[in-house]
Amino acid sequence: MTVLAAGDFSGKLLTASQSVIGVFRQIGTSLAVAIFVSALSANISTAKTTVAHHAEQAVAALSIPTKAKRNTLQAVKQQLATERVSASSPTTFISAHATRQLIQDHYQTALQQAHAMQAPAQIKHQIHAQVSRHVSRQARQANRVLTHTVRGIHRDAKRQLTRAFIRPYQLAIPFTALLLVVAFLFQPHQSLSRTPTSMSKRRHA
Repeated sequence: MTVLAAGDFSGKLLTASQSVIGVFRQIGTSLAVAIFVSALSANISTAKTTVAHHAEQAVAALSIPTKAKRNTLQAVKQQLATERVSASSPTTFISAHATRQLIQDHYQTALQQAHAMQAPAQIKHQIHAQVSRHVSRQARQANRVLTHTVRGIHRDAKRQLTRAFIRPYQLAIPFTALLLVVAFLFQPHQSLSRTPTSMSKRRHA
């Protein structure tokens, strides 16, 4: 662009042309940065909204405790807010402590439903064993289902965020190619291509 702007000028006009092209270069740089950052921010915001919506739908369809769903969605939204999607997905969403708490809660509920609050210790032990096996099995199943679901959410988040970041560059490629074509279409001025040797030979001839 500098060569094209100065190709047909000399003296004061050459100095003026350099000043003008400098001003337009500054304006173009400011506009380019503003447009690029705005497009990037809009794309990332849209990608986050899309990922959060897909995550809510995927988690809502699972047959797991409501608390596990809430904790999982909270973790996904926190990662989206920081724009840091972990490389490895967790495999334990219902911890051993949470499992023991669920067993105790279900055990108390089972005793009340069976009217066994005053039952012998042996019967209570049997009820506790049954509740423990049932809740532990549900917790393991929920962890497996959540692991598979969260891995899918992570893959979708990486894909959406990567696409949002690359999109402005993809849109800029046609403009860059157009500028290159325009630059090649402008041929140097014929007087600039003449060397002093060729001009002296022509005068002698």
